[in-house]
Amino acid sequence: ISISAADDVTQAAAGDITSTSGTIDVLAVSGAISMNDGAVTATTDKDIRLVAGTDVTLGSLTAGTGSVSVIAGESILDGGDTDVDVIADGLRLVSGGNIGSATESLDTTINVLSATAGGLISVDETAAVVIDAVTVTISRVSDTGEVADVVDAAQSDLTAVGAILLSSTAGDITINDGDTDGLGLSSGGVTRVIAESGSVLINSGVKATNAISISAADDVTQAAAGDIT
Repeated sequence: ISISAADDVTQAAAGDITSTSGTIDVLAVSGAISMNDGAVTATTDKDIRLVAGTDVTLGSLTAGTGSVSVIAGESILDGGDTDVDVIADGLRLVSGGNIGSATESLDTTINVLSATAGGLISVDETAAVVIDAVTVTISRVSDTGEVADVVDAAQSDLTAVGAILLSSTAGDITINDGDTDGLGLSSGGVTRVIAESGSVLINSGVKATNAISISAADDVTQAAAGDIT
């Protein structure tokens, strides 16, 4: 499924988008993608890609064992609490502004996360999560019905101009270096990593220009490459 608009794409709570055997591609060239609370975009274990010139506001993106890419010229926001914002294997986020907010994190149930933001990153994971590389490939349907792949290449780490606020409510947080730059988390503000009922495993560098807080219900393990600065 490919949905494209020169301006906005708006998805009502009843306007679910579902593919049973293919990928989903949603593009708002110069406007916003707005999913109302309760709106669902879902595949059966295939990738999903959303790209907007301004904001992307999420209802729920569900990809099973597939991965999700969300790219916003401005911010990526939580559209409500009816559903988890993203359920997938991997999640790749790119934002010119914020990803989530200080008061409304993006809620996720994923395995692997990578994100870059011109503002802050705020993500609340429901299980265990690994910071590492994520690649997403979707099939775009042309005006003539032909199909061609669109690939979002491997992106690694959490990188933010502002703060990074990462938490897991049930599981470990593992910070890897997916691109050999020596950093897994890089923040231009404060950094907070909390595993509320698990451990934090730091296999790559954590760097911030302001305060860093790392907390775990169980263990905090810092590998030789896991410098905190």
